[in-house]
Amino acid sequence: MRHVLSMHWTDSAAAAHLRSQAMLDAGPNEGIVVQGLDGSILGANERALALLRYSWSQLTGVTSNDPRWAACGDDGRLLTGDEHPAMVTLRTHQPVRGFVMGVEAPTADGVGEFVWLVIDSDPIVVDFAIAGVCARFRDVSSTEVGLNATRRVIRTLREFAMAAANSESRYRAVVQSSGDVVCELDLNGRIVSASPAITEWLGWLPHQVMGRDLIDLLHPRDRQNVDAEARVLGTAFPREGRSEYRYATASRGWRWMSSVSRLVYDSAGEPYEMLTSLRDAQEEVERRERLAHEAAHDSLTGLINRDSAFTFLADVLADPGQDLVAALYIDVDNFKFVNDSKGHPYGDSLLVEVANRLSAVVRPTDRVARIGGDEFLVILTRLPDERAVARRAQDLIESVRAGRLDTVVTISVGMAADGRSESAEELVARADVGLLRAKKDGRDRASW
Repeated sequence: MRHVLSMHWTDSAAAAHLRSQAMLDAGPNEGIVVQGLDGSILGANERALALLRYSWSQLTGVTSNDPRWAACGDDGRLLTGDEHPAMVTLRTHQPVRGFVMGVEAPTADGVGEFVWLVIDSDPIVVDFAIAGVCARFRDVSSTEVGLNATRRVIRTLREFAMAAANSESRYRAVVQSSGDVVCELDLNGRIVSASPAITEWLGWLPHQVMGRDLIDLLHPRDRQNVDAEARVLGTAFPREGRSEYRYATASRGWRWMSSVSRLVYDSAGEPYEMLTSLRDAQEEVERRERLAHEAAHDSLTGLINRDSAFTFLADVLADPGQDLVAALYIDVDNFKFVNDSKGHPYGDSLLVEVANRLSAVVRPTDRVARIGGDEFLVILTRLPDERAVARRAQDLIESVRAGRLDTVVTISVGMAADGRSESAEELVARADVGLLRAKKDGRDRASW
């Protein structure tokens, strides 16, 4: 026998409209909830409040997408709010019959009680258009329906646990046999586990790094960069993605390793650890550094080349902290004669010795470059005045004269100085003019 129910309603125009249209009769053990077009609860009877363990003030205005409505189907699958029967009816305008859903109803002790409900939902139609939905449900936890649903959920959980265990086992097997070093980090950046490959590449036994901060294994220079980055990001470890760092070896050395890090999230979407994979990058880094050095340096003398010299000069000219900057354009006098008469190997050794003597005179803040066959460029920085430029040029001339590299070999120097009003090209061009003047005036001298 069905009877008219006492209902709670929100004080809204939508609720008043639906109140007159909803079917409000149900069995004594049947809960009933009325929801508007947006899914918000506008009305509920006392049995619904009792089944869901909520007061009317807690329930009013709530939708099925509220995070408190943690629910699962009778197959153990977690349901989204849009999969709840009332929301399906609102979306499809079709009734739903006999939908079995498990919900966790709160209790006073905070533990909660799991309840299986069978739900029917029907559209509420006003003037040939859907205006809301009426959901009816009853507790079937102790019935055959509920018991069967529980059995299916337990079976699903068992299968899930077995699959997770198998997945974990496969993951461990891959990690153990991988040539890469795989580290698990907790949210404080400490190493929870490390694969055996750490012994091959870094010399550490896995237990020797357990509990250590991964960042502590980095080269101090790399650690400073990572620490600064971590402070900005608010983390205890390097950011996600690929990086290259130098890691400490057990033999007190350093080895370049390519690092790939990824946060691991739990089912609630919260990070709980980071996985970092390290792959040997020593040869690759050394190869890149070798290529970069070769691209920037002269292969015979080891000095920087023309491009590097002009880049350096442009940088110091743009530095507001510089005072006077000078370019000294140098040519080895009579080099062609010596090279042709004594052979190229002798000429090469002569150029190497000139390079060494020029380098021995300049300061660490200066640069010596080979920019042509027997042409050199010396860049002087932080000079007080042009007299200092002339003194440095004379020092270079004397360094080549000393001990006589060859009876006819000296150097001519063209000088140009600037307080950063010229470009690198313009300053070197003026130094080249000075070199021509020094050659014309008799060589073995410096000219502006």
